[in-house]
Amino acid sequence: MPIAEETGNIILIGKSVLETACKEVKKREIEEDISLQVSVNISPRQLEQDSFVDVVSTIFNEKNLDPGLLELEITEGAMMHEVDKSIQILFKLRKLGISISIDDFGTGVSSLNYISQLPVDMLKIDQSFV
Repeated sequence: MPIAEETGNIILIGKSVLETACKEVKKREIEEDISLQVSVNISPRQLEQDSFVDVVSTIFNEKNLDPGLLELEITEGAMMHEVDKSIQILFKLRKLGISISIDDFGTGVSSLNYISQLPVDMLKIDQSFV
């Protein structure tokens, strides 16, 4: 994954992962009458893309899925790259109805006070603390 991050290929890989996850959720919904929530990890590079919110929204519209079925996982470190921009994007994603979680919490420099100000639904504590 580090090479994909460096080269920018993570943008296409991430989009493909999101499309595949949404396709599978829709398939289960149709074939088995089950609504599953799916979590998808988001890279810092994806979060930096101006078009990221539109890409996510388009995928949901194309698949005719409830955005509440998606949880996007963002590492604590990813939030620190461009803090203000990241926060704006997270607010836009939440406005669409998408859940946001901070993954690997505790490995970075964020305080609970700082995190409490973010549009985050869940903190996933790093395994090193368990």
